[in-house]
Amino acid sequence: MMFPLNEQQRRHLAVVLDQVDGALLEVIASASGGARGDAAPRFLRPQQRDIPAAVALQLLAAAQALRTRLGNDLGRLGMPRNSESLRRRAAAYLTSALVRLEDCHAAAMAAYGDVDPRLPTVLDPWLVHLEAEVNALRVLVGTETGDGASR
Repeated sequence: MMFPLNEQQRRHLAVVLDQVDGALLEVIASASGGARGDAAPRFLRPQQRDIPAAVALQLLAAAQALRTRLGNDLGRLGMPRNSESLRRRAAAYLTSALVRLEDCHAAAMAAYGDVDPRLPTVLDPWLVHLEAEVNALRVLVGTETGDGASR
């Protein structure tokens, strides 16, 4: 499916869709109970593993040592710990994705150049469907069971 977009409009839409993809990967990680780790690669911006192996080993060791020191220092400083709600985090990512998608409808694309007259008939219905699916996830992540635990 091709949308009649100029280059600036295409770039804007690509950035937003990449952010939606990133939000979905964050939701997947949150729902699976942890960090993204070995999550699927992003569709539009897969990570390029370009740190040389020798540097990666040094970088990993130095970062781990620094993080250990930071953890010790935070303990000595008496910094309070506040748990992060994965449910709220996932909801925030999905809400942000919805806001960004709203900025991609044909009328908003005028900010990036002349809008092809065909664009509202092909882009907007596709976006409305995508927004509905993202919103359904947002509603689901906000749903709680009777005991207060997230489903």
